[in-house]
Amino acid sequence: MRGADAYRCPVLEGRSCDLAERADVLVYDVWASGDAAGARTLIEGIRDIHPDTPIVLTSPGIELMWEESAGSHSVTALEGQPTAARLHVAIQEALAKVPVAPG
Repeated sequence: MRGADAYRCPVLEGRSCDLAERADVLVYDVWASGDAAGARTLIEGIRDIHPDTPIVLTSPGIELMWEESAGSHSVTALEGQPTAARLHVAIQEALAKVPVAPG
C-alpha cells in the first residue's frame, strides 16, 4: 500500500499508538497538515488515550484558541518560530509537568 492507505493513525481511530506510548514527549506542529480542526481532534485523542505523554504544540505565527494549558487535555504551547533553543525550553517545560511515579 502507498499513500493515505499505507498508514492510518490509530489515535484517530480511537486506539492506542505504540509510538506515542513509547515517546518521552511529542512535538506537533498544528499547521503541518493544513487542517487545524483535524489537529485539534488528533491532540484531544492523544490526551484521552495517552494522558501521561506530554505534548509540545507548536504554532508558528497564528495563535490557537483551543489549546489547554491545564487539565486532562493540557499541552505546552510554543507560539512563534520554533527555534532549537525555544523547542528545548518547551520540551523541558512539558517534561517537568509529568508526575513522577513514587519509587
